[in-house]
Amino acid sequence: MRVSRCVPGTDRVASRTSLSPDGVEVVASPFFTDAKRLRALALPRGALMTVLRPAALLLPADVLRATLERARQAQLDVAMVDGVPPEVFYVASARAHAMAEAAGAVAGAVTIPQAIERLRRLGLSVREVPLAVARLAPEDVGWPDRALAEALDGSAWKEWPAAPLLELDSRSRLAAALRAHDEDRARDRERLRRARGPATCDGMDRRRSVLVTVPAMYQSGANAAWEEMLTALPADDIAFVCGRDTALRRLLDARGFTTWQTTDGMGPRSARDAAVFLEALHTVRPDVIHFDGAEGSTWAPVAFARGTRIVQHVRLNELERFQPAFAFADAIVAVAPHLQQRIAARLGPSARVEHIADGIDLQARVPVAYGRPADGRVRCLCVGRIEPEKGTTQVLDISRALAALVPCDLLVVGSCGHDPAYCDAFTADVLAAAPPLTATWRSFTHPIHALYAHADVVLVGSRNEALGMVGLEALAAGCLLVARRSAGYACIVDESRDEGLLFDGSDAPAVVAARIVEALGERERFAVGGRRKVESTFDARNTAERLLALWRDLARAST
Repeated sequence: MRVSRCVPGTDRVASRTSLSPDGVEVVASPFFTDAKRLRALALPRGALMTVLRPAALLLPADVLRATLERARQAQLDVAMVDGVPPEVFYVASARAHAMAEAAGAVAGAVTIPQAIERLRRLGLSVREVPLAVARLAPEDVGWPDRALAEALDGSAWKEWPAAPLLELDSRSRLAAALRAHDEDRARDRERLRRARGPATCDGMDRRRSVLVTVPAMYQSGANAAWEEMLTALPADDIAFVCGRDTALRRLLDARGFTTWQTTDGMGPRSARDAAVFLEALHTVRPDVIHFDGAEGSTWAPVAFARGTRIVQHVRLNELERFQPAFAFADAIVAVAPHLQQRIAARLGPSARVEHIADGIDLQARVPVAYGRPADGRVRCLCVGRIEPEKGTTQVLDISRALAALVPCDLLVVGSCGHDPAYCDAFTADVLAAAPPLTATWRSFTHPIHALYAHADVVLVGSRNEALGMVGLEALAAGCLLVARRSAGYACIVDESRDEGLLFDGSDAPAVVAARIVEALGERERFAVGGRRKVESTFDARNTAERLLALWRDLARAST
């Protein structure tokens, strides 16, 4: 069996194949979609391949074999089984594989069946011969237990099966996995039922005036902003609900804050996270709850019914995500002036909308040395998810143009975003980079301060940032900030004061690169200007003081 495992980032060996002790062939690849991940396979004409993710090992082996045999008999190009996510298991022909590979990046498609389906909707096929695609019914493959697969939660299909499950006969694994899953769900529901009761007072030692929720593990900007403020916030009066195993959670624990951790970003469908939030609310009994994310749209009515004052933090331009929470909020915090103006115009003068910018802990940041490295290379850094909205490919184009003028190293730090095809295209470009440019892509690194300390230039291609924490971190470190012009970066960089460079999306990479080389000739002036901007406008101590004052004011109003 061939099990595909994606290796994030491209600073590792491109492709390798190994055989694990249980006889499962593991293909490790830097690519994100099957068309690219399996591109090296030389499939003879008429051949079929079976593609499985680790969770397919939960399925009966005879179902896997029967699906392959049925695809052979019916000469299918793509065969899936009803009840099993196509991301977990499918059979594809050499023709389907070639078509998906030739199509290249198919937006939103991870597997070959997804790519084929999108191409078919466009009326495309191989040599004008339609592909035979079938979703087989369970009876077609002798499988009476489809209901078990449908009952298994989606998250379970994304994980490696637990070792004890693989020790069972393959016909018993799925039922055992579902029993374990049902036990987890029962525990979550029981925990939620316990949290339904009235708040119990077990002493004042865990009472806090403010409960802050930052539950999204991948909301890197919000997490970074709170990390910068921690030294200026009182651990004995503020508690946090934050994402599981995040750097923010570890820092909070180290500094003595009371914390609860969520698994699913406090989404409305998660009984586990609902129980966590209600437990925190019962235990802390806060005067003020501060939602930093769209979870406020779900949970603000609950806090409102308890008489708790509510703050909704907005650090994204998509205001519709926060609209349900606005009706319950006693105050709304906007991270940038343009956001404050938009929200105030939408809600009218009766709403309290305050502009409180994110900030940087300047005492923890020492500007980098202004001198160029001895080898004369320009060290560029790009931080953020790999997705079209972040403009990562534009950053790479600018780096290529810069390397044509001066030797250049580009380090991209971030995870793959919502479009795996975009990540595949970016991966291929990174692997194809040639001297005088070196390009490296790696997953998020924490702490990230050291990367800024070693960078000369920080490149930002984001199209629609509300306020860029990456830009603030770059200026605090003394790097040359080069960002795509947007409202969120126009309020950070004043080019007339030599605080950084802004470019338009239509600017030619060569033009941007020439401006970078010119600015590097006056690196110290830009470093001083950028640091001065952060000290005057984006000091995390000022951010913390503004929030503390807001919370005190709301707490007084609640008594």
